[in-house]
Amino acid sequence: MHGQIHPLLRTAKLPSELFNKKNKTIKIRIGNPILVNEQNEFTDIAHFERYIRARTYALGTSTEVKKFYRPSFYPKIKKVEPIAEPVNQDDLTKEVKSLIKNYLLFENRNFKVFSAPSTEMPLCIHERNRTFKRVNISRSR
Repeated sequence: MHGQIHPLLRTAKLPSELFNKKNKTIKIRIGNPILVNEQNEFTDIAHFERYIRARTYALGTSTEVKKFYRPSFYPKIKKVEPIAEPVNQDDLTKEVKSLIKNYLLFENRNFKVFSAPSTEMPLCIHERNRTFKRVNISRSR
């Protein structure tokens, strides 16, 4: 629960979690190290993270996790579509000013919240989609 608030809070909570185990038995399992050549088989950090998590959960069982995480199992992206061209900033500014005037729900510090039909903000939607596509492309590499 504490780790969901902020990662540092989880770390700060470790000493108190250890002290509340006083007079209790703590079981620790240490598995085999993950060799460098095994690590290099993973080209995607997300798959490697899932592999490590599965290895951790499998400690103390007879399950062989590696057979479920063959790097060749994951398809490689062969062709990446080009990212759409950016919208003219002056046109985008005009569109946002129109949205502020007609569809602004509320404002909170640096944020403005709108409720507008998509037909009223095609340039904003284009930029949002372009940004998400760029993020997804960078994550897939």
